[in-house]
Amino acid sequence: MPCRAALAVFVLSCNILWAQAQRASQTPRQALIQIFTTGDLLNHLPEATRAALEKSGSASSLMFPAMQLQAMSKGMQIFPAGSVLLSVTQPTGDKFQVNIDRDDFTGDHDQMELSVHTFKSGEEQPLGGITPRLTLGMMLEHGTWRIQQVGFNIGVKLDDPEFLNNLIKTASQHASLGDETTAISTVRRMIAAERFYRTAHPERGYTCSLRDLVGARGASSPNTAALDPALASGQAGSYSYTLSACGSAPAASFQLLAVPSRPGIRAFCADQTGTIKSSRVDAAADCLNSGTALESHPSSRVRVEN
Repeated sequence: MPCRAALAVFVLSCNILWAQAQRASQTPRQALIQIFTTGDLLNHLPEATRAALEKSGSASSLMFPAMQLQAMSKGMQIFPAGSVLLSVTQPTGDKFQVNIDRDDFTGDHDQMELSVHTFKSGEEQPLGGITPRLTLGMMLEHGTWRIQQVGFNIGVKLDDPEFLNNLIKTASQHASLGDETTAISTVRRMIAAERFYRTAHPERGYTCSLRDLVGARGASSPNTAALDPALASGQAGSYSYTLSACGSAPAASFQLLAVPSRPGIRAFCADQTGTIKSSRVDAAADCLNSGTALESHPSSRVRVEN
């Protein structure tokens, strides 16, 4: 009987060792492939991490949605060797690909660097000199490769032509937005200045003189930012400003037009109602009639006393 018990223990020990050896024979790459093909990320996390997730009740949230995996698997191709880990082909023919750029496999630790690439009509689509990369630190724990550390970084090739073009385009867009914002603010303050001028000079009413408007701001509106003195010449920043349609004194109306000196940005206009409108530069002359009111900006409307 003792011999039979010892034999049973020996056989059981051999089975356990064989199972562990089978699990340990899985490579880090195969572990990643298993995650993508089965969606089972939880079993490839450190045991301490799994225990914390299970204790918090959020372990199930790490399982990839079954429907999403099923949809991806239809166009997914796994590569057990080589620089490409997997690719997913969309019904449109576009392809998403994950490459293994670096795999430092030493003992029970592995450092793997992955990069993302997109293809359209068989040609890789440049990302403007930007390359997103994912770094995975993996360790062998109880015969299973587990993801111990995750890092994400974006590499930028500063002399890439597309990156430089995007840089110039972005800078130009920011400059345009800044010019428009400044123009709207100036128009808003000019409307307020007209109101204060009319209050200070009831016998004249509104004014069509930019010089009068600039000169009246300091004394009549201490709580509102003063107009740029350069505005008296009709030019301030990237915009030229004109006042018209005041009529005979006391003027009961005025029209204000702000036209940019460079293309690609909007013109602005307003009148005694206090509503600011915008239009294309080539339609600036008809801005008050066909322009679009800046209704999304409550401060673009200034209440003017009659």
